[in-house]
Amino acid sequence: MYFTGCLLTTEEVEWVSNISFQCIYQGGKAVSRARNLYHIYINDSIEFDDSTICASSSRIGDVITVPKNQNNEKIKIYPNPTDNFVTLECVNTSGECENIILEIFDFAGRLVMSKSIFDINGTKLIDVTILEPGVYIMKVKSKSNVMAFHKLNIVR
Repeated sequence: MYFTGCLLTTEEVEWVSNISFQCIYQGGKAVSRARNLYHIYINDSIEFDDSTICASSSRIGDVITVPKNQNNEKIKIYPNPTDNFVTLECVNTSGECENIILEIFDFAGRLVMSKSIFDINGTKLIDVTILEPGVYIMKVKSKSNVMAFHKLNIVR
């Protein structure tokens, strides 16, 4: 597709659009910059209503939809905020804490870390030193269902 002297692929237009319609308070500068690109190259007449977008959306990118009533009591994480390591604690004794998959997403919805954990057996220490300081969404799932979503703050 060709927009105002700039050649953008369909994928790039979709990417800019997806970020533009996220909550500015969650996405910060990335959302602001995407909106600038949206106005310049895609549609300069659209208005972004953050009061509606942020109030009605728990969406992080197009990758994760965080259920508003998600039960996070099965998995606890601490310390949060953290600098280098986070502890996962399974508080369920029904064997649901075997073969766990931990996924961490940035606020643009990109998967930045994935780890398979065969058995938590109480607590498990997870190294997050590869992550830049910022806010992330941690998704913990078993083979049968999503067990928890947690906001994870990395500070250094």
